[in-house]
This record gives sequence, C-alpha cells and structure tokens, in this order.
Amino acid sequence: MANWYFANNKTEEAERMYKEILKNEPNQTEAACMLGLLYDELGKYQEAKFYTTKCIKIQEYTV
Repeated sequence: MANWYFANNKTEEAERMYKEILKNEPNQTEAACMLGLLYDELGKYQEAKFYTTKCIKIQEYTV
C-alpha cells in the first residue's frame, strides 16, 4: 500500500506507512530504500541520505 501511495504522489501517506513499517520491522530493506527515494524526490536530502545508508547497511548485513 505504501508503494501505491508513493507511485500516486501521496507522499505524506507513503511516508507515514514506510515509517510505520520500519517501526515494526527495523530491518525491512524495501521500506528503508523507498523512504530514501521519497525524501530524495521531496528534496529532503539529509533524510534521503539517512534512509539510503540504512538500506545499504541492511542489505550488507543480510548478504
């Protein structure tokens, strides 16, 4: 559902859902990556960097 919100420019809803997913599953790679992309599109580069780095770290840990 979060990806649908993101794809349909409902950024507030997408952000809320991705954060909720990460609250319940801190190592959920897709949510971290998508939140990074969302923030990048919004021009929130510090937040984008944080979640993109988190995404990479999760992926490195699970490989």
